[in-house]
Amino acid sequence: MQTYVDPAFLVEAVFVYLNAGLRQNESIALAAIPSNLRAFEDKLKKGGWNVAALKEKGQIVTIDPSAVLSRCMAGNKMNGANARAILSDVLEKARCGGAYRKTRVYGEIVNVLWQQGHSKAAIQLEQIWNDLLQNDAFSLFCAYPFDPLDQHLYSGFLRDMCDEHSVLIPFGDYAQFEASVNRAIREILGRPLAGMLETLIEREQNATSLLPQAQSDLFWLKQNMPATWRRILTRTAYYYSSRKNASREGSA
Repeated sequence: MQTYVDPAFLVEAVFVYLNAGLRQNESIALAAIPSNLRAFEDKLKKGGWNVAALKEKGQIVTIDPSAVLSRCMAGNKMNGANARAILSDVLEKARCGGAYRKTRVYGEIVNVLWQQGHSKAAIQLEQIWNDLLQNDAFSLFCAYPFDPLDQHLYSGFLRDMCDEHSVLIPFGDYAQFEASVNRAIREILGRPLAGMLETLIEREQNATSLLPQAQSDLFWLKQNMPATWRRILTRTAYYYSSRKNASREGSA
C-alpha cells in the first residue's frame, strides 16, 4: 500500500514496481484511471519498454476502474460475487494461458471507491483482493493520494485500510512530516508529557500495526485528546509547510 502526495512520486514508485516485474518476465495488470495510466505507460516507454508490443502479446493488461465498478456497484452497495468474478477474469487474462509465471497487479479501483465516498465498498473490495491473493500467484500494489494534514483522513479509513495490507509505504517526504509532528507535540505538551505519551501509545498500539509513528500518534490523539489533536495538527501544518518551503529554496 503506497501513500503519496506528489503524483510524480507515484509514477516513479509504480515504475519501479512494474519494471522489476517485466525484467523477471512477469505479466502486468494495470487498473488505473486514464490520466495515471498514460503517465505510467509514458514512464515505461522512457525506461526502454515497448508498451504497445507488450500489450499485443498480452504481457500488459489494462483495466478501467470505472468500467469495473459499473458492473459490480449498485448505488452505494457492491455485489461481491460480481467483483470477485471480474477480478478473477482480469488475473486469468493476465496469466495469458500460463505464459507468465507470475502477475504484478497495480490497482486504483479501491481508491476510486474511496474518493467517491464508498468506504465500506472499498474495504470490501480490498478483502476480495486479499482472498484472491491466497490462491493466485500475483502481487498487488495499491496507492492512495494522501494529505497528512487533512482532518478527514483521521476518521479511521486509513487505519482500516492498513488492516487489509501487509506493507504501508509512506509518502515521499514523510521524514519531514514526522519531524514536524514530533516538534508540535513537544511544544504543545512539553517534553516530559510528550515522552510519556509516546510510551503510552507504543503500549496501546497493535504490535502489527502498519501505521508509521507520526500517524499512530495523531490517530491516538484524535481518539483520546481531540482538542489537543486539533492544536497539534495545526502546529504540524505550519512546521511541515515551512520545512517544504525551505527544501524548495535550498534546491533552487
